[in-house]
Amino acid sequence: EEDSLPDIYLKAPAASKLIVAHAGFSGTVDFPLQRFGEISGILSVIDGDNLRPLSNIPLELRDSNDKIIDEQFSEYDGFYIFPAIAMGKYTIHIPSEYAENLGFNMNTPIKVTLTHKKPEVSTIDITLEQEDFLETETPIESSTTIIY
Repeated sequence: EEDSLPDIYLKAPAASKLIVAHAGFSGTVDFPLQRFGEISGILSVIDGDNLRPLSNIPLELRDSNDKIIDEQFSEYDGFYIFPAIAMGKYTIHIPSEYAENLGFNMNTPIKVTLTHKKPEVSTIDITLEQEDFLETETPIESSTTIIY
């Protein structure tokens, strides 16, 4: 059981094996464990002089081959989290068709690396800048600012 492991970032791999022992046999079985981490932050928009959280916005986590590994939605307060992510290099994207409908673009993905020394990256705050974010019906040029 994963709850019995001493580290919350350790998990057994998804693949499993069936071991059938016979009576009177005693042996040792090693179970492989893989180290996982998580990525989290807050998604917000600059609306005039105010910083406002963006809720229910999809965020994609892609691996180094640009394959989507996970998709999460920002919460009511802009918070998002990608839990149980294997160590490696990733990028965070807002799907382009979604961003275009809202009138901003995020052409530069945010790069994130999870390592055994740093399995949790919780400071990836994404701030999108756009004038009249909700009042406009036509897309407005914007930029992405990452606050570490």
